[in-house]
Amino acid sequence: MKSIADGFANESTFENINESIKLAKSLEIIDVVDPTSKVVGVMAEIVSRLKRSEELEIMEVNKLDMVEA
Repeated sequence: MKSIADGFANESTFENINESIKLAKSLEIIDVVDPTSKVVGVMAEIVSRLKRSEELEIMEVNKLDMVEA
């Protein structure tokens, strides 16, 4: 299983986050309540990908600084 074997460590943070979003959108909330083995695998992949991703920094930009005089 790729998610257990550190299979996503070589992918970029953005690739991992984007793929996690796609996988999460493929699940229904009821799938999480009573998951099949396939759903458990998808959830494990989402967690694995996000754990291998770097934290994103939120940068606040003052709009006035962007205006040139």
